[in-house]
Amino acid sequence: MVYRFISAVIPLLILGFHGQTKELSLISPRALRDTIMASSDLKKAIVDLETDVFSLISPLTLSGTKYPWRIFTQDLAKAQSRALDELDNNIIGGSLNPTKGVKLLSSSPNDVHFHLYQNRRDFNSSIIIDVTRNPWSQNILQVRPGDQVKILIHGFQSGPSLAFTTETKDAYLGETSHSVIVVDWEVLALPKNKIRLLLYPAVTVNAFKVGEKVAMLIAYMLETGMIADLSQVHIIGHSLGAHAAGYAGDLTFSRFGRKIGRITALDAAFLAFIGPQVKLRLDKGDAKFVDAIHTSGIGVYDPIAHADFYPNGGRNQVSCYKPETYRANAVSDSGFSRAFEQIIQSCSHARAYHYFVKSIKKENFFWSCKCVSWKDYRTFCKDSCAHRERFGEYVSPTARGKYYLEIDP
Repeated sequence: MVYRFISAVIPLLILGFHGQTKELSLISPRALRDTIMASSDLKKAIVDLETDVFSLISPLTLSGTKYPWRIFTQDLAKAQSRALDELDNNIIGGSLNPTKGVKLLSSSPNDVHFHLYQNRRDFNSSIIIDVTRNPWSQNILQVRPGDQVKILIHGFQSGPSLAFTTETKDAYLGETSHSVIVVDWEVLALPKNKIRLLLYPAVTVNAFKVGEKVAMLIAYMLETGMIADLSQVHIIGHSLGAHAAGYAGDLTFSRFGRKIGRITALDAAFLAFIGPQVKLRLDKGDAKFVDAIHTSGIGVYDPIAHADFYPNGGRNQVSCYKPETYRANAVSDSGFSRAFEQIIQSCSHARAYHYFVKSIKKENFFWSCKCVSWKDYRTFCKDSCAHRERFGEYVSPTARGKYYLEIDP
């Protein structure tokens, strides 16, 4: 069913790589109205599609194999590109689109906003940065030499008021003298419908638009004197936000010929970043120092940074739900969307930023060991560790390689 439905309704979303910078192009689909309206039961078709897609994704969730994901991302990219145009035109109505007349997902960079936090007496007090105005007219304080600007970029189905951004922002304001900028791209990241999975590739494209907008912000801060040097910029991105961070770093280097200081990837998203698209994901060339924390099976597991950290092995985190739980929920709910949402918001995926937030508190010392693998760490390397490195916020910028550690939630 999934292949017949997809082949009937979908064009190809192309993520390309051109020249020295990462570039995206989306091929516009031909009209789908006749095909959609010809379906006697569109809702049932989409439910069948969700069920079949779950049959592709569950083997990865349960066993770690990459091949189902390869099929899944190709088919999903095709399905979304056509579906997005039609959803925007309100072809899907009734129970499938209770928000008829409302755009389900923005694709406009104008809907990306920057919230600056510099008030340590009120962690919720912020200024929305307008990059078209002088910073001093907005009561924005110059970042002192030695301090940094911490730019936080959330991921799919998230927003500026949820745990990653609020907990990380509060930790920095409470423990350091750094300024914090929260990137709000919620309306580009959180589809307003029940079948959010189908729009994931569109959100992936939006993430790169966010990266472009963040690069504009960095240029604004440098050119207006808000920061004195690009080394003062540290971007922390969770999930898709990690790749947006990489794109921002890439564009900044292309513009100024200098790299930003640091990027921290918190369980950078794996879905849609395989095959040809691998060139688009975050890599260690995007900043002077890139560190990555790997915590789940839905994040990139391969080393992608100067220093890659694998808490508890980097797959399933302590006290988190078992994959079988997600599958059981999906079966009982007769649908994939809810199960996928649980996976995307999964315990292990979220652990990346929970661990990182804990590391910002200076009294917390989490030491890791440079090892070949998790098995090597547990059987030999941990007890005879020759290269220890502090995990998280205060990692040394000279750290190189793969590091493993055991850490409680």
